[in-house]
Amino acid sequence: MKKTKRIRMITVIILSLLIAVPAIMYAAEQGGTWLKPCIITRWDMFKLMRDLNITDQQETAIKDIEMQTANDIKPIVQQMNDLRKQMSATFLSAEIDTAQAEIQIAAMVQLNSQIADKMLHAKLQEAQVLTPEQRATLLAFTNEIDQCVEDWKQIPSLFPDLVH
Repeated sequence: MKKTKRIRMITVIILSLLIAVPAIMYAAEQGGTWLKPCIITRWDMFKLMRDLNITDQQETAIKDIEMQTANDIKPIVQQMNDLRKQMSATFLSAEIDTAQAEIQIAAMVQLNSQIADKMLHAKLQEAQVLTPEQRATLLAFTNEIDQCVEDWKQIPSLFPDLVH
């Protein structure tokens, strides 16, 4: 009994090494960068919030903007949900009414545009609440994330045929 367990354990270890060694070699060949995906940790967020040093007045103003935006968007989201149900009925009916589908598509695009407009204007208002130094800190943080994502896209894939 002990001998078979030992043989199984040795077999598992050998198989694990056979699988792990090529991956480790590939990582070493790539400089190990593929092991470091773009992850924003809690510590990163803590450092960002510390560096931003948002005042109570700014926090209140930003929360007010967020609440107002949520209230402005809520009826549009409801319209989108209603329209989505109508679109499902139109698209999946026995006879598809193309003219009706086009009208519904245009309406959905218009609703999406309204939401984007409200969200982007809210972000503008929030940015205006911040000081130039706070905006610079946020810009540096977002640039760092953007660069990380760009670097991640440049990493060669183990399975290039599946990616492209």
